[in-house]
Parts: sequence; structure tokens; C-alpha cells
Amino acid sequence: MIRLLLLLLLLPGAARADARLSIETAGPLDEIVVVGRNAADASRALTVRVDDRPSPAYAERVNEERLVPPGPFRLRLRIAALRTPRGKPLDKAMPLRVIAFGDNLSVEPLHIETPAALPEGVHGWYFGPDWAVPLRGFESVQPGDPRLAGRNVATVNRPGGDPVLAHGMRLEKFTAALPPGRWRIALWTEDLGEWETLPPLLERRIRINGADVSVLRRSYPDWIAQRYLAGRDREADPAATPFAAIGAFRGGRVETTVTVGVDAALVVEFAGFPAAAIHLTAMTAAPADPVSAVEALRATRFGETWPVLLPPPPAPTATAISTPEPAAMARDGIAILRVQAAVLATATGAAHVEWDDTPLPTRVLWGQWRWRRPSANAAGLVFSAAHLRAEADAIPLRPDLPRPLTVIVQGGAPGVHHGHLVLEWPGGRLAAPISVEVLDVARPKPAAKVAAFLDFAPQFLADPAWDKAPARQLARAQAACDIATLHGLGLASLMPPVGRLDTDFEGVIADIRAAAAWNDGPMIAYAPLRALGAAEAGGLIAKAEAAIAAAGLPRVAWSVADEPAYNGTLDNAAAVAKIVHAAAPSAILAGHFNNPKDAALLPALGVATVNPGYGADAADITALRNKGVAPYLYNMPLPRLAAGAYLWRSGAQGFIQWHARMPTADAFDPTDGREGDVQFLWPTPGLCPPADLDADVFDLVEGAEDLRWFAWLDAAARHNVKAADLRAKLWDTVPDRWAAAERVASRALQWRQDVLDLARNLKE
Repeated sequence: MIRLLLLLLLLPGAARADARLSIETAGPLDEIVVVGRNAADASRALTVRVDDRPSPAYAERVNEERLVPPGPFRLRLRIAALRTPRGKPLDKAMPLRVIAFGDNLSVEPLHIETPAALPEGVHGWYFGPDWAVPLRGFESVQPGDPRLAGRNVATVNRPGGDPVLAHGMRLEKFTAALPPGRWRIALWTEDLGEWETLPPLLERRIRINGADVSVLRRSYPDWIAQRYLAGRDREADPAATPFAAIGAFRGGRVETTVTVGVDAALVVEFAGFPAAAIHLTAMTAAPADPVSAVEALRATRFGETWPVLLPPPPAPTATAISTPEPAAMARDGIAILRVQAAVLATATGAAHVEWDDTPLPTRVLWGQWRWRRPSANAAGLVFSAAHLRAEADAIPLRPDLPRPLTVIVQGGAPGVHHGHLVLEWPGGRLAAPISVEVLDVARPKPAAKVAAFLDFAPQFLADPAWDKAPARQLARAQAACDIATLHGLGLASLMPPVGRLDTDFEGVIADIRAAAAWNDGPMIAYAPLRALGAAEAGGLIAKAEAAIAAAGLPRVAWSVADEPAYNGTLDNAAAVAKIVHAAAPSAILAGHFNNPKDAALLPALGVATVNPGYGADAADITALRNKGVAPYLYNMPLPRLAAGAYLWRSGAQGFIQWHARMPTADAFDPTDGREGDVQFLWPTPGLCPPADLDADVFDLVEGAEDLRWFAWLDAAARHNVKAADLRAKLWDTVPDRWAAAERVASRALQWRQDVLDLARNLKE
């Protein structure tokens, strides 16, 4: 469903409308307001372009791109917060020219507004820049203000679009003047975090006018259970807004009542560990309600920033269960069956498979409904049950939502197996007939491999004790289970989690040894080399190469460049590569390329991973190999196609997709970072429980299965005429250019079916 939505977004519209505005002078809090209607039946892209000079290039102007759902829409853009793609603010001394446009969109005349004000009688302090205050009436407090105290007062900027939580400050004391009286005080204290780490909060004391108003002390495991995993069991309510499901739980709001006497002041003090304990974003004081205006603003802006692109499904009208299509697989293969169950009751159920004859190894997962982005960079949310929970014996059933169930069948005795997927709950039972054919076919291992990027589970990386042995042991134990889980799904550990060479050298060798247990060839170490300074890179890589050779481990390709042209790091990567090769001439270096300019680094590399941004056609793969560089595909659109038929046709040595564990900050909040959460493995309590999977991982699994069938066809074609004929036909049918392959991606299922039919016929 999500992939279908993305395809619809790319369809050309019937008409394009735009609205324009000239701004001669802009006030410090002025906002561009865009109001319109999407007349299409699917979400469309809206672009707001702002120029501060005549005819600027794309990189020199503001290009705000948003998805808007069908129907009316509204969004606000604080002019002072706008940035060009290179991070440069607009020159507000110059006249600004604004244009908002999009296909099938009608846009009302653009206009300027200033934000609403705090209610009368409410005092507010915002611990961020003056141009970012969320409501008029907030006073901006910035470093250097004499009312601040602390050893290292510092500002913190966070992405995500929340107007209150986007900025904050590390401080230990703030003193504010207030008239005498009884005041309700509200503090917004949460540091949202950035990228993969949610800042832990273990010990904190907040004291106001000498009295403790909040005291917290917990262990790191308690923090994981109480905070990091807090969102795991919160299923989105289809009748509520996304803000109610996500944003309302963020902010770390602390409220209390204090009395301020004559000639006194409001004194707020923070203490604790680690740094998130002394974080403050905003504070209000009011005789009565200090929070309604702020929370209402957060909810409104959340709705504008994160429009609903795909709403919840309609409530079921009857208790029923769907019948999945019959599946077929090799005896060493995987089949995925999907079922929709609707139960007009509130209960806890359990699901299992009952086989009529010889049982096949199966696992049942249930889909938990969440709001999520349809892609990592999408500025909008879809209602999705792609979070597949492992606890099939405790499935929450509710009358307002269907419950998707996924059955994973792996291997088994040849033959056609019939059975039922059974869902039971107190007072009820549903059974869906299932059929799985296991072909008596032995498939060779493909020459190419399919893998996911994998790092250590972020909840362990965030531990302030990460440099200590117990934390490292937990992280590595979970990583070993993650590798086993992915391997069990048919995915290789081409890019396993590897620690830091400078602080944990022996651990790095242990990481390589652990991944090698699942590998019969080289691996790519994504992070260790790029985490080093140039001065230490050569010696540490030379030492690691010697240790790997002495242990008899597979060769490792050390990543020296991650999209260097895009990131502006080409020269630095080349310099580091030269240093490493001088110290360790035989070391293999790898680079990840998404721009043709990255090719300048090829002479220093032994491995290159490429995607369409660089060039991923079969000709590009051949050109890399001719230069002595081992070619891999990575981060391709349409992962099943890329991992299966196209990987076979392109001749690349493997395909690696981002990412098995890369949530942004809170793994259960898709809105708190520059990108959405990307995690084939969802965070789970404890160490190494049965894994929660994301439905997106099955694109890779199905692609890897396609690839194995193509490997069987390659082998069969060497001694069977029918197989040779089918191979020749498919070789001519599957495009060797990625753009052409994308256009026929829907045929991938039929390509596998053609091979299955041949395998079935050859066995008859």
C-alpha cells in the first residue's frame, strides 16, 4: 500500500496552478501562509520557492517541498527559519519573491501572518533564537543572558518541526522576574535527540524557588524499559489525530505551582546526568492554565507539518478472515502469506498454524497500526500496520481495526501442504485455509548476495557506559542475534556492525569474527575507518589488517567515503585513502557513490557500492569491474526488483539496503528527525527475544528468493534446453538499465513464476 501511494505521488497531474507573493520587508516573526486544495484523489507535491535575488540557482534559493493530501490544506513557513539547500538563510534585507505551486493543486493568494500571542497574563520564556519563538509574547533567552547560570551553557537545535521543541538550552539555573502571587509553572524539558540516538535521562532534579518539583533516578535498563520502549505498545487510534498518537507524548512537560513573594523572583535549577537532564526548551507562568495555548500550537503545527497522506482503513463490519493466495517455494526457501482478520470484539487472541499433514516450520506475526512516513524523506504520515509483532500468543483484537497477520514458512518436506491459520480468542475462532507447495529442488547459492546495513541496536549505543565492557557485551550479543535473524530470512551479513578501532580494537576483531561465522566471503566495514582522524587511520588499519590475517578471517573492505561528492568530502577521503595505503598497501577500501563525481575516488578503491544517482546500469557495473573495483548496488528504489531480477541482470556482486537498525532518536516517533525511522528490526524488550520485523524487510527477502531462483535457472541452463531457452528469454526481458527496469517492476512476480513453473515441470 505504501509503495502504491508513492507511485501515485509521481503521476503527472492534469493541471498546475501557482500563487505568488512579493515581500518587500519581513518582520522577525512573519510567516508565509499557504492555503489551498488538492483536487486529486491522491497526495500531491507542493513546492514553495522563495528567492532573495533575481533568477537564483536551485542551491541558492529556498525550496520547501511538502506532500499534501486530497482536500484542503494549510501550512506556515517562518521566513527567518527558511534555509537554502546549502543551509544559508535568506537575505531579508532584499525583497523576497515567493511562488507556491503543484499539479492538481489550487492555491489561494499567499499572505503573511505573525503567530498568535500568548494569552493575556501568561509569561513565557523560550530558550532559543528570537526568530524561532513559537508564540508572540515569548521572550527569547540566549547564551550570555545574565539570568542564566551553568558551567557549560549551550544551545541545542533539533529537527522535526515541533515549534516548541526545536530549540533548547543546557543550563543549570535560570532566574526570572515575576510579580508577587501564586503562579502555575510549566517547563518543557525534553531533548528530542537527533539521528539514531535518543538522549538518555537517568538522574534529574528540578528545583524551583528552593523546592524540588521533579526528582528522577533510574538505571539505564530502567530508562530503556520506561522511556526508549515506551511507544512500543501504543497502537494508533484511528479516531484520533497523529498528534494525539505521537506529538502529545513528547515534550517532557513538568508542571507545578509556586508562590512568588514581594521582592522575590522565580528561580529554576537543574541538576542530573547525563546532559539531557539539564535541558530546557520553554517555560511559561500563569495565574491559572499555563499550557493550553502552547499545546494547541504544537497540535496545530503538527497537523500542518505532518499531513495525513493515507488515512486509517474503515472499521470492519463483520467478523471474518481472508484467504491468502497459495504459495510455492523450494525446500530451502521462504514463503510469505498475508491474511487480514477482523474481529468485532475487544479481546486478546492467539494465532498459530495447524497443518493437515506434515508440519512446515512457520512463524506468525501480527501487524500493529502506527503512523509512519511512507519514505524516509516524506513530509507526511500514513496509517500503517507494517510493524510486525512477534508475540502471536498475545494479539490485541479491537472492533475498529482489522488485524493483519503474516505467516513466514521456511523449508520443509517436498509436496503440497494444506493447513489453516487459526486465530482464537475467548469466545471466538477464525481459520483461514492456506496452501504451500514445497518443490523438491536444490538451488545453488547465488554468486551475488543480498544484505541490509546493520549496526548495533541504538538503545545500547546511547548508554553513557558504552565505553565499559558490560554495555559493549550487551550490544554485541544483540548484534549476533540480529545477524542470525537476518540470515534466517536469507539475508547475508555483508555490512555487519563493527565497533571503533581507536577505543575498542579487540572488539572490532571480535565483531569481524562474529560476522564471519555467517559469511563465506569479504565484508564491508561501514564506520570504523571514517570515525578515525587522518593521523591515526593508517596505523590502526595496518594493525587491523595484520590481526585479521593472523586470525584467518575473511578480508574486510574499509569504507573511506560515504557519498563524498554530495557531502563535500571527496578531497578528505582521497587524502585518508592515500595515508591508509601507505601504511597498509594491501588494505581494501570501499566507497558509497551516489554522484558521478564520486568516480574521482575509484583509483583508491577495491569496492564501490552504487545506486542510480551514480549510475547503476549493467554498463556501469561492467565499467567498475574493468577498473578492478568490485561493484555492489545499494539503497535502490524498489528493493525487491533491485535485490532479485535486476541484481541478476546487472552482474553486480551484491545488493545492500539501508537499514536494519537506524531509527531516528525515538524509534516509535517517525517525526522527530530529519529523516523517518528506518528499521527492518524494531526495538524489543530484553536481549534477543523473537524479533519484531518491519514489513519492508520482505521486499529484500522476496528479492533474495528471486535471486536464488535465477541462480537455479543459470545452473539448469547448462544442461537443459528448456532452461536455456527460458534463461535466454528472461535475459532479454529483464532490462539491463535501471530506469527501464523500474518501468516493468510489476513483472518481477511473473518472472519468478516462470522459473517456478519450469522447475515444477522438470520434476514431473
